[in-house]
Amino acid sequence: MEILGIPMSDNENNAVTESKVLTVLKKFDENISHDDIDIAHRLGKSKTNKTPTIIVRFVSRRTRKNIYKERRILKSNAPGKPTSERAFINENLTKRNKHLFSLANEERKKINWKYTWTSNGRILLRQSNDSRVTAIRSEKDIEHIKNFMDNTRNTNYISAPQSI
Repeated sequence: MEILGIPMSDNENNAVTESKVLTVLKKFDENISHDDIDIAHRLGKSKTNKTPTIIVRFVSRRTRKNIYKERRILKSNAPGKPTSERAFINENLTKRNKHLFSLANEERKKINWKYTWTSNGRILLRQSNDSRVTAIRSEKDIEHIKNFMDNTRNTNYISAPQSI
């Protein structure tokens, strides 16, 4: 799991990073403790003025799943706060999947679909609240959705994208 937006202090070590992570995670689960975290560390030094991302590995998949599921609480607890002062929790995706997620999210906006998210490293899209979930495994899947949307706008052709 990745956590972005937690300010870095001078000479911060992994123990301090873990304590900062726990402070944020207690908003989701007040019973979470150091025993629930295997390791928490920052990813290198920031090359820009951005705060380095924190990677967290939990002892239990269940804990990670529960925290990830409840991450929206951070957004709802920070209305009006500038983005630079908010923490964000994301899945730690491979470089390939980060790129694929970015492409899928860009295309989602272009074709006016409502949701893009990840779950257990999988990239998922949904057109609306009541539509089926579509898994994105490659750029071809994104292209298929784009073509599907183009075809449905231009003709009466109907063919659903691959769903999970």
